[in-house]
Amino acid sequence: MLIKTKRACVRLVSYVCAVIISLSVFGALEKKKADKYESLVNLSYQQAISGLSSYLDTIKTDLYKGMYASTPAMTGKLSASLLSSSSGALECISRLPSAQGKLYNAYKFLTQVAAFTDSLNEKTANGENISDEEYETMEKLYKYASTLSGQISYAQEMALGTGLNFEQSVSSLSLPSADKADIVNFSDTVDETEESFADFPTLIYDGPFSDNITNKSSSFLEGKTEISQSAAAEIASKITGSDKGNVKFAYDDASNVSSYVFTVGSKTVSITKNGGYPSYMISDVYAHEEVMNKDDAVKIGYEFLNNCGYTGMTDTYYADSDGICTINYAYKFGDVTCYTDLIKVSVSLTDGSVTGFDARGYLMNHTDRSFPENEKGFSAAAECISSRLTPQTVKKTVIPTDSTSEDFAYEFKCSAPDGTDVLVYIDALTLQEDQILILLYSDGGILTK
Repeated sequence: MLIKTKRACVRLVSYVCAVIISLSVFGALEKKKADKYESLVNLSYQQAISGLSSYLDTIKTDLYKGMYASTPAMTGKLSASLLSSSSGALECISRLPSAQGKLYNAYKFLTQVAAFTDSLNEKTANGENISDEEYETMEKLYKYASTLSGQISYAQEMALGTGLNFEQSVSSLSLPSADKADIVNFSDTVDETEESFADFPTLIYDGPFSDNITNKSSSFLEGKTEISQSAAAEIASKITGSDKGNVKFAYDDASNVSSYVFTVGSKTVSITKNGGYPSYMISDVYAHEEVMNKDDAVKIGYEFLNNCGYTGMTDTYYADSDGICTINYAYKFGDVTCYTDLIKVSVSLTDGSVTGFDARGYLMNHTDRSFPENEKGFSAAAECISSRLTPQTVKKTVIPTDSTSEDFAYEFKCSAPDGTDVLVYIDALTLQEDQILILLYSDGGILTK
């Protein structure tokens, strides 16, 4: 009888242990599932708040430009951008956690700003002028957008850098009331958009220039004699300063700029088949201590371009990052700066070596141009500048459009009331505003928005 009791106890203990182990395993699996689900949810929140931050930055910039737009065409362009960005931001807010109730003011602001600017677009399209009160409202909208953008960026940093979850991060916000902007209620429009990073600061005309590269073929290279692979290797050797024996053929590039591609040590060099023009060079060279300055880099860039056969260029804007200075050179035809015919040269500020260049903008857009004699002139164009801006300098330019064409325009560098430098481009033939850009100065160069 004692033996049976012991066996029963052993069975009971074994059963209990098995149950405990099974529950532990089940609990561990469930916790793993929960952790995985929480990670996916947090990733979704991270994407939403990152997108919201990007959209708000775009809205802030477009509102600032809107304060100085003076034609229906430009007002319409900015209005369309604001509608798109506001709708995208609203969609991002809808994906944030229950703490989004804290974002009520942001939601209210976003549902109003696009409609407000759209009403201005309709007004100017009907030949009416924007009133001083409406400009003041736009300025208030801009200030609110700046504050809101900063707060969202702060929440994003907290979530990524402090370990707080997104509900805690968003709950930490202390947003101003949208009512302070004196905005009238309008109906909102929610429409998905994919232009989250359209407002990222760049060297002037990098954005439109990049589109032109991928969307057109080069008329400049048409009819040029096709060179051999061996001749192209000679050119690659010359521009890199290496023996031809170090130039290794990599592959044929059959893109819209048909080229031979070589490796020369750590560098990759592309030479066009038609005409044998250096197209681009990239490398994995890193800079260390900066012993040179921007002016030194500009001179080295000119020497390099001359060695490549590119003449008639003028330096425009630059950016310095991690000891590498990248300079934009534009072709200059007489007194006209052709931003379309763009070559970028990167120079190490450590030893002055050229670490990279890209001439595809030039190769795609360079052509023999003749400028019309019926241009309106600087004085007439100056009349089209917003009275809220003070023109400082003006010059003739050719700029890329949003499509693959180009416009002959006057570039006015203006000063805004807050001291910001603003570039306004007025079409030299139609006197329409082609573009408004904000200049951003830093120790790392001059960028635009």
